[in-house]
Amino acid sequence: MRVCVVGGGGRLGLPIAAWSAHRGNPTKIADIDSEQVHMVNVGCVSRLEPGVSQLVREGHETGML
Repeated sequence: MRVCVVGGGGRLGLPIAAWSAHRGNPTKIADIDSEQVHMVNVGCVSRLEPGVSQLVREGHETGML
């Protein structure tokens, strides 16, 4: 299943998107915060709960996020 998380760069959307990618779903994010989208695109995020940054990096490295 392909997934798109609207608001996927924020505090709620990004963990959902990262978990979806971790579970094997090709996942895209859409957000009005272009800086946050850029940070996700390069696999670098901060200010999140423990573990989410690792899921984002993993999703970026595997091409699922």
